[in-house]
Amino acid sequence: LLFHISPGAGLLEGVLPFVLAYHSECPLEAAEVDALFGLALMRVCTSVSMSAYQSKLDPDNEYLLISAQPAWKLLERVAADGIEECAPAFLRKALGFDTDG
Repeated sequence: LLFHISPGAGLLEGVLPFVLAYHSECPLEAAEVDALFGLALMRVCTSVSMSAYQSKLDPDNEYLLISAQPAWKLLERVAADGIEECAPAFLRKALGFDTDG
């Protein structure tokens, strides 16, 4: 989900088309919407963790570290923007849910 956002796009605005499309085919419940962005972040964290682990096992495989660079940049961007806290309300509003949680 987060890997498909262009570097210049807003992170929440960038995930919105994917979330809207998914929701139109398989409606999400409010609790799922609240968890979605955090789970997407955890997927990125898992990816960089596995890349680091695999690069220790195979230090000559440069691809493992190269593929992790965009993920690290994304995590740094999320941390700098601090959007993980407002993501649930943003997505709830976009999908027509009550924003009071």
